[in-house]
Amino acid sequence: MRKPLSYGMYFKSHKKSSLAIMISIGLAILLIGAIQLYTFNMNDSDARNNEKYKYATLVYKNKKALDKAVIKKLENEASVERVVKVESFRYMIRSVFGTDADYEGFYADENDIKYMINKMGLKFDKGSYIKNGDKKILINENTARCKNASIGSFVGYDVRRDDYFPGKYKVNGILKGDNIVSFIAVDSKALEKENYMCFVFPKKGKMKEMNKYINSISKDGIKNSNYESLQKEEINNLNGFNTIFNLVIIIMIVVMSTVLGNSSYISYMRRRPEIGILKAMGYTKEKIVLRMVKEIAISSLFGFGFGYLALFVFAKIYNVLYLYPRGIALFLITWDLFPKLLSIPLFIAIFSIIPVSRLLEKVEPISIIERMG
Repeated sequence: MRKPLSYGMYFKSHKKSSLAIMISIGLAILLIGAIQLYTFNMNDSDARNNEKYKYATLVYKNKKALDKAVIKKLENEASVERVVKVESFRYMIRSVFGTDADYEGFYADENDIKYMINKMGLKFDKGSYIKNGDKKILINENTARCKNASIGSFVGYDVRRDDYFPGKYKVNGILKGDNIVSFIAVDSKALEKENYMCFVFPKKGKMKEMNKYINSISKDGIKNSNYESLQKEEINNLNGFNTIFNLVIIIMIVVMSTVLGNSSYISYMRRRPEIGILKAMGYTKEKIVLRMVKEIAISSLFGFGFGYLALFVFAKIYNVLYLYPRGIALFLITWDLFPKLLSIPLFIAIFSIIPVSRLLEKVEPISIIERMG
């Protein structure tokens, strides 16, 4: 037997309005989820540039070469496995918003490059190692896709204005993964003529101990970049931007929830005869509200499922057609998304149930039955 105020019964007779509410909830979840994916992606893009610092710490002096005494101290430190002389260069790749993102590569001796590639767990997708002075370069696969470069292509400021390193270098190898780093091989003695810096690699399990020592000698102009400090810096830099985005998302959630809650309220206004009959049959206000809560929960559940599926499809299609071909960090749907997504059906329920419960107080079963008669 079909129950009074049954959701299935109502859905069959009001398919359009029920589907409209579900689709509206789904589209709201898709919109909020998509905005949040963009903010997460921006954070991921910055984090990829710091990936190399999970394996080593960069020690340097602004506009000056490191003193040999400092390098000697680092080499003699018990927690240090190897000190690699490098000089940095910069190049640009696109971010998800179409703006330029600044990434870092390194000049280093050919033997040191082999060591760094091994320590960072990098693997070749194509090509092979480079030799000192051969005017060749190793780049990451994401950089290659962004620049539409392949083995044999040329990069450098002479051929591309988004490469901030002078000269023209032939791509000799493409490295796999999201550790966005590039290498050019030069003799270590040539580095000493420049404002060189050092990549300091720890012994196994000694990263914290090594960084503690490096921090202790980071004075008199000596500075260092390690993964933990860089991540904190990125978070601080993005805090203002993320706060604005979060405020926009909260406002959108409240506005959408209010609109959809009002739609739900209008739907129940049309069902006053049904509600009046139930009250005349002896149904209490609490019982009727509980049934309404079940209806709203079912609509929200189907709407949430539709929205989440639409968001998943959107992320996959956007990854394949736009982000991956351009070497940009991919959209990832994580558990961090769920609190904001779940708040949409929750707010809709609140904005629906409160006015509907007030509606119940105004419904007079006798006058409704008389009108129906």
